[in-house]
Amino acid sequence: MDLSALREEIDSIDSSLVPLIARRLALVDRIAAAKKESGARIEDCGREREILSRVASQAGEDCAPDVEAIFKAIFAVSKDRESRRMK
Repeated sequence: MDLSALREEIDSIDSSLVPLIARRLALVDRIAAAKKESGARIEDCGREREILSRVASQAGEDCAPDVEAIFKAIFAVSKDRESRRMK
């Protein structure tokens, strides 16, 4: 497979990811509203650890560290978004 074909495949995967990321962010907004109403903290380290463990297991040994890094970035964006929504 040539580089162009590989990049097209990545572009296709990216196109599939965008709606899922947007859906996740919409849920982050709803979570922020629920946390604001209940007075809950933004950060939930236990929940983050559970998610990281689950996705690392799903990713397999070779990809686990990279998948964990991606999810840590997702958590950071999500917490920043929650913080903005809770003001």
